[in-house]
Amino acid sequence: MFMPRIVTAVLAWARRRRLLLGIVAALIALYGALGYWVAPGIAREQIVKQLSTALDRTVRLEAVRINPFALSATLSNFAITEADGAPIAAFDELYVNFSTASAFVFAWRFSEIRLTRPRLALVIRPDGAFNLAALGAGKPPAASAAEPDAGLPHVAVGQLTVVEGQVGFEDRRSAPPFRSSVDRISFSLRSFSTLPDDTGQHSFNATTDLGEQLAWRGSIGADPIQSRGRLDLAGIQVSRLAGYLLPQAVEVTGGTIGLAADYDLTLAPTGIVLAVTGGRLALNDVRANAGGELTPLNLELAPIAFNLNGLVGQPGRRGTASLELTPNGGGKIAVRGGFGLDPLMADLNVSASDVALAPFQPFLEPFARLKLERGALHVDGRFTIAGDSPAMRFEGSAAISDFASVDSARNESFARWRRLDLEKLAWSSQPAALGIARVAADEPYLRFGIGPDRVTNLQRVLVAGTAPAAPDAPPADTKPARVSIGLITVRNGSANFSDQSLRPHFATGLQQLSGTVKGLSSQPAARATVALRGKVDRYAPATIAGEINPLAAQAYTDIGLRFENIELTTFSPYSGKFAGRRIDKGKLTLDLRYKLVERELVGENKIVLDQLKLGERVDSPDALDLPLQLAIAILQDSRGVIDIDLPVRGNLEDPSFSYAGIIGKALVNLIMKALTAPFKLLAAAFGGGEEMGYVAFAPGAAEIGSGEQEKLDKLARALADRPQLRLEVRGASSPDADRRALAQARLMQQVRGADAALPTPLTASEQRRLLALYRRQFGAEPVLPAGQPGTADTADDKARLVEAARLRLTESMPVTEDELRELARNRGLAIYDYLVTRANVDKERAFLTDPNLDAASAEDGVRNELKLGVR
Repeated sequence: MFMPRIVTAVLAWARRRRLLLGIVAALIALYGALGYWVAPGIAREQIVKQLSTALDRTVRLEAVRINPFALSATLSNFAITEADGAPIAAFDELYVNFSTASAFVFAWRFSEIRLTRPRLALVIRPDGAFNLAALGAGKPPAASAAEPDAGLPHVAVGQLTVVEGQVGFEDRRSAPPFRSSVDRISFSLRSFSTLPDDTGQHSFNATTDLGEQLAWRGSIGADPIQSRGRLDLAGIQVSRLAGYLLPQAVEVTGGTIGLAADYDLTLAPTGIVLAVTGGRLALNDVRANAGGELTPLNLELAPIAFNLNGLVGQPGRRGTASLELTPNGGGKIAVRGGFGLDPLMADLNVSASDVALAPFQPFLEPFARLKLERGALHVDGRFTIAGDSPAMRFEGSAAISDFASVDSARNESFARWRRLDLEKLAWSSQPAALGIARVAADEPYLRFGIGPDRVTNLQRVLVAGTAPAAPDAPPADTKPARVSIGLITVRNGSANFSDQSLRPHFATGLQQLSGTVKGLSSQPAARATVALRGKVDRYAPATIAGEINPLAAQAYTDIGLRFENIELTTFSPYSGKFAGRRIDKGKLTLDLRYKLVERELVGENKIVLDQLKLGERVDSPDALDLPLQLAIAILQDSRGVIDIDLPVRGNLEDPSFSYAGIIGKALVNLIMKALTAPFKLLAAAFGGGEEMGYVAFAPGAAEIGSGEQEKLDKLARALADRPQLRLEVRGASSPDADRRALAQARLMQQVRGADAALPTPLTASEQRRLLALYRRQFGAEPVLPAGQPGTADTADDKARLVEAARLRLTESMPVTEDELRELARNRGLAIYDYLVTRANVDKERAFLTDPNLDAASAEDGVRNELKLGVR
């Protein structure tokens, strides 16, 4: 009885089990059917619909495959595009494998996530808007109840893989647009997790379209966010990067950047902590073009150590940072202090010691064609950023030691110094100001030269390159910066000047220059005092003293320069070129005073030439065709000294203004004056006037008047002080005035006899003799000037009749050319005799020349010209 019951129970259980298994099988089949055939279509439809609505863009998804038993899903050929079809994001395949362990650890766990050929297009539109930021911008935000921040969702991924990814970037704000892309992005993250204190070892590799390589190896943790590892960037193309970031800068034509560093990063609500060790930044063969190919830049900064501590992204929060690096040329740069981002602020201690300048040569080339041979930078100060604007400020000191540069065009030394110190330097951006308590230049040197093509080395060095165009920018505050320099000291400075456009070449130098400039300032009323002393060509003292204000908007200068006993033979190349004669010997002393007020230059030049002697002649097409030896003899006194006062004046606003030009013009004018108006130049030194160049005689007379004697006395004194001059005396007679005077004298001799020269009026008996002589001469009675016979009825008529007879008799008196020649000769002899016997002029310095028989008469008489010559 028991057994049948057991059998019955077993059969009943079997029937129920088959039913249960059938139900389970049916459920599994239904689950599989839904998963394999129903869910993919629904999922695809919902994904496209929801994303299209949320993003307000076109979303395409070719297929969704779900394996309900493996808990995996695969999305194929997904794309998000703009309305015009432009791509935004796409991928070939996304595979997600969900782990059942999530049900037991309260976390979203995925065994594997694999993304194949993801593509992302990042675009900055012409108006500056970012294409991703515009996704869904037109949709109102969904309403939701405020919930407390629960932190990051717990997610764990056993294997996260990206294969052959690509990110494209396009900036349409410029024409043509800037385009770049990062291709072949592949990386693998193992055991990625957002669980607290969970990290894993990962790697990342990518290659851009230009072959640039990015690699990362390390660990990532999500709660807190932390990462530790090594980042390597290799072959980053500088040209494309600079072309985008610096579109108006010097064109970069080649070169790469490499970066490598070990790091340790932690991001948490309590702050950011970042440590970089063993960092290396290398610029390799970076080339640029600024009117010509620049020297390739090869620079390595290593080792680099960087530490950051503090959350700087929140308003009011501050962080601390430190940076230490060593350039490949040597030295050390260190920055330490605090900073913040909202608002922007910084308070940093900055130092640099023995930083070699030569590796930074390419940075100088756009502005100057100089080769940095050596030099080291030293900086010690505090740099701050503060305020709403914000304003920047630096306070400290700076120096460049052992500096030397070479004019790269001519391969010769340009500037150097032992040390240049800027002490108590203060610079600020708002208000713009620069203050330096003291600038100390120790053994500075500068070479200034004119090349064979007559172009100066300064023109080559400073203007050789083409400066890059400045980008368009809104008008800025043009208020000039305030500048003040308390004291400039120069110790043992020197300079060289050369002119290779001459043959032979000209060269001179300034040595042992020492002194001070006190009180330089951009304030309009400021006056800086200058006191400098040195030597020209090692022996000639040079002094520069006065007041200047070159920093003000309207420059002011009131300065004197004195150079003593410079050897004139130094300037022989210039005298050969412009005067056609070398300088055999002599010394030069210059005492110059210049005043510049409101762009008006007034100069007083006192030039003293001692024992100047010209040497041999030089064939020069630029030489002036002038009797320079005579000019020297006129200007040079008995001691062999030429003392010249040469004032000059000019306006700096005049486009034709040239300091050298106005000096040269003044000198030429002086020489021309010495040659064309020598007696006027002598008169300025010895009294008298331009009339010293002639002796005037009364018509018909050969006696020197008292006034003319005084003139000859002054001329004699001038000749005594100008020993190189000789005097030529040319006696003269006038065919009109002298002929008339001689004829009148002969007539008076016939009328008066021995008293012919008396100036008294004719007596009655003398008048009768005159009229009788007229009747014998012409056989008729004299007539009045009107042509009527003279009646002599009145005293007045008689006087008129006598005068008419006298005039006609005078005109009829014969005067020969020999008599005029004799008069001219006697006048010349009278002048010569007076100079030699009365004025003590050496007879070897006075010469009589052939008389002039065609002289014109003037108000003061008949002029007998004098001429100066060289002994």
